[in-house]
Order: sequence, then C-alpha cells, then structure tokens
Amino acid sequence: MNKELKDKIYEIPPLILSGIRNSLKKYPSDKDGVKRAKTLLSGKVTYGQLKRILHDMKRFQKNGSQDINEIGKFELAGGKPFESWGWATLNGDRDVIEFNKKMRKNADSMGGIEGRRNAYNKKHKKNPNFNTPTTFLKSNSEKGFVTSLKTGKLFEEVERIKELMI
Repeated sequence: MNKELKDKIYEIPPLILSGIRNSLKKYPSDKDGVKRAKTLLSGKVTYGQLKRILHDMKRFQKNGSQDINEIGKFELAGGKPFESWGWATLNGDRDVIEFNKKMRKNADSMGGIEGRRNAYNKKHKKNPNFNTPTTFLKSNSEKGFVTSLKTGKLFEEVERIKELMI
C-alpha cells in the first residue's frame, strides 16, 4: 500500500495552518517542534511526513500533562485538528486503494480473466526447493511397473482405496 501513496502530497487545510501560526506565537523559537511547525506552514505535507507526524502525535502527552514540552510539541504539530484531519485523510486514501484492489480482483474472477496478476500479491519467483518432490513408487499390481506419483496424490489415492474397501 505504501507503494501507491509514497509520492502523494497533501494540502493542509487553512484552519489548521492558522492554528499552527497561533502556536508559533505562543512558544519561544528555541522550543522543540518549532522547526516542524515552520515546515508545516508551507501548506503541504508528503505522505511520509504525514505518517511520521501522526506517529509522533500518538506518543505526545495530549491531555492533563504537566510537561509543557509535550503539550507544546503537540500544539506546534497542529494539535487535535491536524491529528483528526491527518488520520481521516490517510485512512481515506488507504481505503480507496484497498477498494480498488478488491474490485479488480472481483472483476477478474467474475469475468473469467486469466493471466492478470493478483492485486494483493507482490511479484516474486517461486523457490525451486519448495516444489513437491516426485517420487517413483513400484506398483504391487504389476511386476516391473514404475509410476511417478506426487506425495500429495499418494495420500489421496490411499484415502480413495480405503473408501472403496468399505
């Protein structure tokens, strides 16, 4: 999912920008979080920056904290409005990508389209070590007759013989 969103740039709403400006006036310029706040005032944030800010906001002490540093960092990052907007935007974009993948998968299965790559699988090569080994077994019914059976098929045939015997 990250692959589809990594180059996306989001426009920060004006109401959140005005809140960040007010926070910059309230706190001194040597405070932690001021550099990030000035960067946010550009009005744009990339997908990676948005993820990082929301991750940091999770650990900030938001309510009832006596530590002015934690409260200040949270407010300088945009506070509750930025957090709400960020999660809504991020989850919305992620849901759109998930929906598109589901629809492509459903359309392929309903239309009987073959040869298209599954939207959920990453491209990869199969490891030859994981192929089912072919073992050669001698048949008891005919002398000198050798058959090539895959291990899984052997157990299916044994089950079928048991059913026939009953």
